[in-house]
Order: sequence, then C-alpha cells, then structure tokens
Amino acid sequence: MNLLRSATFAIAALLAAPAWATLQAPTIALGPASIAGGASSTLTITLDNSPPGNPSNIAFNFTYPANVFNAATPAASTTCTGGTVTATGLGNTLSLSGASLSGNNTCTVTVSITSCNQASYSIGGFNVTSSSGNPTAGTATLQVTSNSPADAALSSVSASPGSVPADGATPSTVTVTGRNFCGTTIPSGRAVSLSQGTGNSAITPASATTNASGVATFDVTNSFAETVTYAATVTTDSVTVTQTAAVTFTALNAPTVIKTFSPGTISVGGTSTLTVTITNLNNGTLTGLTFTDTYPAGLLNAAAPGLSNTCAGTATAAAGGNQLALTGGLLSGMTSCELSVSVTSSSAGSYLNSTGLVISNNALAGAAANATLIVIAVSSFNVVEPGANELTGRIFTKIAGQDIAVDIVALDAGNNVASAFTGDVGVALVDNSGGGACAALALVKTLATQTFVPADNGRHALSAGQFEANAYRNLRFRVTYPVGAPTVTACSSDAFANRPLQFVSLLARDADRTSAGTTRLLDNTASPGTGNVHNAGRPFRIDATAHNGAGAPATTTLYAPDAGQPVASVTQCGVAAVCPAAPGTLTAGAWSAAAGVITTTTATYGDVGAFNLTLEDRTFASVDAGDGTPTSERYVPSAAAVTVGRFVPDHFTLQAGASITPRSDIAACAASAFTYLGERMDLAFTLTAREAGGAATPAYAGATLGALVLNDAASFQFGAIDMAAPTPLSGRLDLAMIPAITATWAAGASGAIVAPLALQRAAAPDGPYADLRIGIAPADPDGVVLRPSDLDLDADDSGSAERIQVGAATQARFGRLALQNAYGSATVALPMPLAVQYWDGAQFQRNGDDSCTTLAAAGIGLSGYTLNLGPGETAIVEATIAFASGGGGLTLSPPGAANNGSVLLTPDLAAAGRSYLRGRWGGATWNQDPSASAAFGLYGSQPKNFIFFRENY
Repeated sequence: MNLLRSATFAIAALLAAPAWATLQAPTIALGPASIAGGASSTLTITLDNSPPGNPSNIAFNFTYPANVFNAATPAASTTCTGGTVTATGLGNTLSLSGASLSGNNTCTVTVSITSCNQASYSIGGFNVTSSSGNPTAGTATLQVTSNSPADAALSSVSASPGSVPADGATPSTVTVTGRNFCGTTIPSGRAVSLSQGTGNSAITPASATTNASGVATFDVTNSFAETVTYAATVTTDSVTVTQTAAVTFTALNAPTVIKTFSPGTISVGGTSTLTVTITNLNNGTLTGLTFTDTYPAGLLNAAAPGLSNTCAGTATAAAGGNQLALTGGLLSGMTSCELSVSVTSSSAGSYLNSTGLVISNNALAGAAANATLIVIAVSSFNVVEPGANELTGRIFTKIAGQDIAVDIVALDAGNNVASAFTGDVGVALVDNSGGGACAALALVKTLATQTFVPADNGRHALSAGQFEANAYRNLRFRVTYPVGAPTVTACSSDAFANRPLQFVSLLARDADRTSAGTTRLLDNTASPGTGNVHNAGRPFRIDATAHNGAGAPATTTLYAPDAGQPVASVTQCGVAAVCPAAPGTLTAGAWSAAAGVITTTTATYGDVGAFNLTLEDRTFASVDAGDGTPTSERYVPSAAAVTVGRFVPDHFTLQAGASITPRSDIAACAASAFTYLGERMDLAFTLTAREAGGAATPAYAGATLGALVLNDAASFQFGAIDMAAPTPLSGRLDLAMIPAITATWAAGASGAIVAPLALQRAAAPDGPYADLRIGIAPADPDGVVLRPSDLDLDADDSGSAERIQVGAATQARFGRLALQNAYGSATVALPMPLAVQYWDGAQFQRNGDDSCTTLAAAGIGLSGYTLNLGPGETAIVEATIAFASGGGGLTLSPPGAANNGSVLLTPDLAAAGRSYLRGRWGGATWNQDPSASAAFGLYGSQPKNFIFFRENY
C-alpha cells in the first residue's frame, strides 16, 4: 500500500464510524440494591457506544415488574444528548426517546424507584431501539426486605348502611381498607382497631385483622338514637387512618297496643278481664313504658282486681278504682307484654274504654287502644222444641243434614223469659257424650249467629239452614252472649241425638258359599241350579252406609252402632218360588264401623231360599228414649229392603234307622239274609237338609226349594261294593225302579224314602257276594251334599269314602229255579220236585236259605202233550207252590188210565216276577225259563223199568 492510499484510509476512518459499529447492551445498576418497603433506590441505566459510532433515535419503554413503581418524586433524568425521559410518580413505566450518543461515549438514564411489598424483583431486560442496533438491557436485582406500612391518607373508612335503627341489634358494617403509600392494599394479617367518638354503640369485634384484600370489617349496633363517628387505626403499623365514617342510629318504631275485654259482654255484677297488650316490633328494647287508662263512668276495678303485669315497671289498679296505670315499663325487642285487671259494672250499658297514649324513652308514642264492654241483664239461655216450655221443654231426635227447628229462649236471673232481650248470640252444637261443664264440652259445629229482635220477646226461632251433617249420639246446644267475648254461656237443658237418615247401599256378599267376603253379590232369586248360593248357617258379609238427610245425601262418617245394632229383619221377598212365605232367622253377628260404613262378616241365615232384608238401629238415639221422641223418629231405618239370596242347605244328613229290605218283591222275604242278583231290594232311609249348625232348614220343601229330586236316581249317586274281596258293584245297580219313589220334601226332611233297586245279574254266574254294602251320595242341583265326615263307604274302592252306607251289609246270590222230571201212574196224582239254587262260586247248589220263594201254579205252562194225554186231562193241584230251605214241589192230578202220555211244564218266570231265577237251559245265555216232563203210565211205576234216565235242570 502506498503512503497516499494509507493516509486517505486513515482520514476516512477518523471521519466516519465503521459500518459494523453498533449500540452496546445497556447496563443496569441499583443504589442501593436492597431497601425496606416504601424506601427508594436509584435505578441507573448506562448506554454504551463503544466501539465508536453515532447512534441516534435511541429509545426504550420499560414496564417494571408488578409491585415496583416510580418513587412519588421520581427525579428522572438522562445524560444522553437530546433524550427525553418520562417517569410518572408512582407509575410503573420508564421511557426514553430521541436520544443520541457520540462515538466511544456513554450516557445514563436515572430514576428513583420503590416497592411496598417484600420480594426480590428483576429490573431490566427491556429492548432498546436506535439507528445503530437494538440491544437488550441487562438486569439487576432489587431486594425489598419488608412490607410497607399503611398510609394514613390513602387508607379509607366507610359505613353501610349509614343509618340503622337504634334497636341494639340491627348492625351497620364499618369497612376499613388499608393501603400503603404505593396505593395498593396492605397484606393480610394486619391488626386493625375501630374507635368511636362520643356515643354508646357496641363495636364487634374489638379488634380485627385484614384479609387478602387488605380489608377489616366491624359491626356496630346501638340502643340509643344518636349519630356516632368512627375512626380506624392499623395498630400493626401504628397508623391512624385520616378518613372517618359516621352512622346514624334512628329512633325505634312506636309500640302497638291492643285492648280487650274478656268476655266482651257480661251480665250486671259480672266480671270481665281487661287486658292491655303492648308489642315491641323493634329489635331494640323499649324503656320507660308509661300509660294511664281511665275508665268511663260506671266501670270500675273489681273488688278483687287480680292485677297482673308482665311489662316490668310499676302497675297500679286499686280495688273499686277507675284506672289502670303503668310507669317505667321495659319491653325487649320483638316481644309482647300484658297488663290485666278484673273489672265490673252495676249498670247495664255499653262502656267504651281507651288506654291513652303509650310512651317510652326511645320510641315514638304508641297510639291509644280502645275496647267496648257490654253489660246486660240476661243471665242464661235454653233451647227447646218450637213452642215448648222454656224450662221443661225437650229437644227431639234430629236428622243429620236436615235443618234443625228449635227455639232459643233468653232467661233472666229468675229463670223467666227475658222478653226485652235483644242482640246477637252465638249458637253452637257441642258433644255431650262425656258430660261435664257446658263451656268445656267439645265443639261440634258453630251455627250462624242468631239475632234477637224486639218482636222475638225473648224467644227466637233458630234460622233456616242450621244443621249438622254428621251423626252424633248426644248433643246439646250451647248459646253464648255476646258473640265475641261471651259473659253468658249456657247449654240446652236437654240433650238430643243427631241420627243418620237411613241406611243405603245395603249389600249381602260372600267370598264363596261357606265364607264371608266381597267376591260375590248374594241377590239370587233364580231357581235351583243357577246363580250364586250360600250355605245356610255359614257366615256371609253385610255392608250398609249410614247417610244423612241432606239434599245431596252424604255419609255420616262418625256413625257407629252399639253392640247388637242395627237389628236385621227379614220378610217374604215376593211371589218367586224361592221366597218362602215364612222366612227363617237371620243372625246379623257383630257389626264394625269405619267412616260411616257398617260391616258384619259373621251374619248367618238358618234356612233356605231368598228373603228381603232391612236394617234398623234402635239404640243410636237412646238419649231421646225418655223425652217423648217416637220410635219412628229415633230409629235409623233402611232406605229400602234388598233381596238377599239364595241360601241352600249346608249339607244333608242320613237319619238313623236306614235299612235294606232284601227280596222286597216278596213280602214274606223281609227277613231274608240275601237277595238274588236281579231281584228287587228296598233301601229305606230319610234325608234331612240342614244348616251348618245342624238344625233342619224347614223351607227346604216342595218341588222348588226342595231341589233334591227324590225319584231321580241321579240325585242319590247310589253305589255298591262287596267288601269281601272287595269288588265294586256300582255299575251293576239297576235303578230303573227309582222313579217309583213317592216321598216328598217337607220342613227340611225328605220323608221316608223307599228306594227300590236291584243288583243286576252278570252274563254268567258270579258271586256270591257275602258282604254287600250299598251307599248314597245325595247332591242337589245347587251342590248340597253330605258332610265329608259322614261318608263311610268307599264304594269305588279308591281308598277314601265317597258315600254313606244305607242299612247293614247284606248278601247277593246268582240264583236259578230247577225242575225235575216226574214219572208215575196215570191213575194217581204225580208229584214233581222243584228247587231254588245259587252259584257258590264253583257250582250251583240248593239255596237252603230260601224259604220264601213262591210260584203261582197259574204261571206254569203245560204244553207238548204226547200219546193219549191231552190238554185239560191233568192239572197242577196247588194254587201256589212254596219252597222251604230251597226245596219245593207241585202235584199233577191223575189224567185217568186211558190218558197215558207226557206233558212239559214250563214256568213263565218273567210273568211271575221271578226273572232273577232264570238259567241257561240248553241255550247260550242265562235268561231261559226251566222246564221238566211229567209222564203218566208210560214206564210203569218203578224206575227199574228205565233203560236210560235224564233230568234237565
């Protein structure tokens, strides 16, 4: 490089900063770096232009950390050329603008800063702008070692509301807000006290501490009417706040005063209690209560005033005097107190009395209170039937819900009608059931006030529309006079009943035919076999509702009957065949009552059929039984009869003495031990229809109510069994003769039933049945049957008895009649042997127990004549052939020597009524008549003439 060039470069370097020269990062200094709260530190910001340059338009805007402020007098300044520094006292920003700095120089910006809150604060770190670079300032730490104390001027005191009643209870809240000189609230936990100038208020609490918002509060109350000024001190900082607050405690409201006479009406010479009630509607206590009550002429304190005072202070009321007074009374807030005294008058009249003003030390005056006492000459009242004697007259039974017609009579001290009496009287119905003093009887209903007018002459008819809707057994009228505060209270001399008008909704129901319930309605008048039925003597339910006599009838919910009431009555229910002309006995059982509905679940009826039912309570109004009230007025009837039915027997019984007559087709065989299969036997028995208790049901009679058809085999369900094996034989009973039964039902009994039947023969011989038992299980169309406990015959061999046995065990045998051929001379009578036989289980044998079978000779046919023997030449000698021990015989008359030959004898057993003795005589079935041959003069007279001999049986 030549010298010229070097010199030129050096000059240029001196004349202008190099293009790479920039403003350096400002440095931060604090003096001092540690201060107490509220003290100041000088913040110095040094701008450095090294290496050399000429930066211009240097500027920054620095916002301090929270709780750091410019001092109240910041003294902000700068050494930078042309620079403008802005720092507002207690503001939180510092700014520089328009500054410049020559090369290789520094300049400073200074300001006094402070903080009121103990903490460490980082100062700096802000951005600087300039024409030559935009550096970021460094930082320094400001250490604040303590919180700043409250500032007297910046702290505040306020009260809300500014005016409250002087009642010692309603508070005004005084709020103290502590602020330091920075203008921020002081920290929590600073102690604060509140004081008052002259005044009598109570401050609560005595000392408080600030909350997180620097606030402490106090409640102030006062029992005196005054304005009190309050000052606050932050005792922790020994700073008394400059500002104060005032609260005005206003005078209390006037007390309310009420005056009463009780009773408000008295008779001459009677007493009434005069009561003055003072109420303090303020929260604060009233002091110095005072009033003087001077009575109108004629009204005096009683001889025994009985003065009472709950208002403190001093009360006076001299015996026979005309004043009641109070001085120096005291009454707590929101309470009442009373003064009372007994007063009297010797003259009838109306006495208006005033207390005068009620004053106190700390409230407005209470307005005077007035009351009127009425003094009358009437001394008593009575209530009687219209027109009845004022003293001895009675009150008859009344109907609930219907207007009551009576006279109210005013009486004087001599029990004479007080004919001059006028005015309003209170009338009420009271419950006399427990007896006692008139005034103490329980109120039933207050009736309309009744007004006596001169035209009444002391006897006033109760106005229309007065009634009691519910039922009561024992009521009296109570008359009071005057209405508001009676001095005369009198009850009617006679008590009376207020009964239900009638029973309605009368229902008879059951759960089933043997128990009470509500499942089924018993209103059946249909013929047997249809509709609901109930067993006689079994419990069923009856319900009825007691209604009053109002235009829109309502239930008398208080009605309840006496024991044994109401009485249930039954009558004939009409022309229906199931309505007996003389119904049986209905026992109502025990009634219960709930809300006017009466119920019995133990009602029973002892007969059958249907009937009309009515109820009648005969004792509810018994209080009127001796006062001339007719029973038609006292008794509570049913609105209408209801038809109840249909009742049926509870069960049938078989009367003792039932029997079986064997072989009843032959009168002589009644003592027989057996009956042939297919032969008639008679069961003799009597059935009785009974109610559950065992008595007969007499209306079970005739063809309708006596529903068990006695000549219908299905009615009896006959059954038979031979117990020897045992062998059920019910299916072999021949019941075709049952329609011949002539018995009929009468008075619950069937009469003597003779039931003819037979045990049918099998297709082939069987038996014998040595232990035959026959039973019945009668059932009528309504399902009336025997009691299970009476069943003793298991005819179907099922393991349990289903019938009752009729008569004793008997026997049944499969029988037949056998004829033996006979041979003899034509000149002599010819005997022919006969026998009755039975099957013994293996073979036929002669029935030695049969000594009563007979055959009419007319029923034996002669046919098949041979040789010289012809019709009419021989005949059976006997009219009737009898058997003994199973054997018998007949005799044929001799036809004569010339009339030899044979004839066949065949009895017609069906025509003779002896079909049960048929046998199998050469055929395939056991329904053939036997036959035998009688031969005359063919073989000589001795059997030795026979080559072969055979008899048919």
